[in-house]
Amino acid sequence: MENTSKLNEWISDLEWMLKANRIIAVGECGLDNSGRKWDEEKQINFLEKQVVIAVKRDLPLVIHYRGDERTAEMCLNTLARLLPKHFKLNRHCFNGDEVIYRKWKCHFQTENSAFHLSS
Repeated sequence: MENTSKLNEWISDLEWMLKANRIIAVGECGLDNSGRKWDEEKQINFLEKQVVIAVKRDLPLVIHYRGDERTAEMCLNTLARLLPKHFKLNRHCFNGDEVIYRKWKCHFQTENSAFHLSS
């Protein structure tokens, strides 16, 4: 994972790009531990910053995480802590089971939330 100054630069770039009138969502955001070494703390910190930007601008959030069930729980817990229940959320490329699906739907009960399945 990139160093902290690089991540801060990316966040600044994201905020700059969002000033354009045609931006309709923030994403894809999430966590990734798909078989490689990952810095859990840095990724969560970066996800938190992206969520804050989306909430501040009232833009939908597109979530894409890769990894095991623990990663799914970490991602969900981070979002549940920072997002209002009514927030527009697109859970892109969902490949979890029914238990994980119900956990996510429990936290984000809105007609504005969507789950896009992949096989």
